[in-house]
Amino acid sequence: RSYPLRGLGDKLAVCQLVHHKLAHIGVIGQKRFAVGKKYLLIHYPVIGQRIIGENSCFLDLFTDKLGMIEVMAHGAKKIGGKNSGAASLFSYATFCVSRSSKGYTLNSAEPICSFYNISADIEALSLAAYFADIIKYCATSEEEHEDLLRFTCMTYFQLEKQKLPLRFIKAIFEFRFLSRI
Repeated sequence: RSYPLRGLGDKLAVCQLVHHKLAHIGVIGQKRFAVGKKYLLIHYPVIGQRIIGENSCFLDLFTDKLGMIEVMAHGAKKIGGKNSGAASLFSYATFCVSRSSKGYTLNSAEPICSFYNISADIEALSLAAYFADIIKYCATSEEEHEDLLRFTCMTYFQLEKQKLPLRFIKAIFEFRFLSRI
């Protein structure tokens, strides 16, 4: 189910709703996970995706506290897979990931908002990919980027709605992004 983002002011309410849903189905609040592993519940956009084999892929997630993280998503590219909607490019979702010595692995995901309509216009799609490349190369890992994350989600929201000219969105993104790095 997709929830509209209203300038990301409702982020806390959405996080609480997702937390309540996960607690209701028994994922949170019970000792269902293996002992010795650390699980994180994060709510962030997918900036990049690299396919590995037939069904698996690496997801690049842009987080506010950890910066860019790479998450291994087994079975995310499988048709009808449980994580395929949340693992799509430019989607905003809740991810439950485990951290190990090898990196992060996706356990489950639930989409919150999919910026799917960006792909309807080739210029908007290329601009969104350009923004994702800038974020991947400029935003470092293990650093806080709370304001950049919020600004990135608002930019993708504007690209999806296309109420402003694309050149104007690009100019605003470049100026504000470079002023915050």
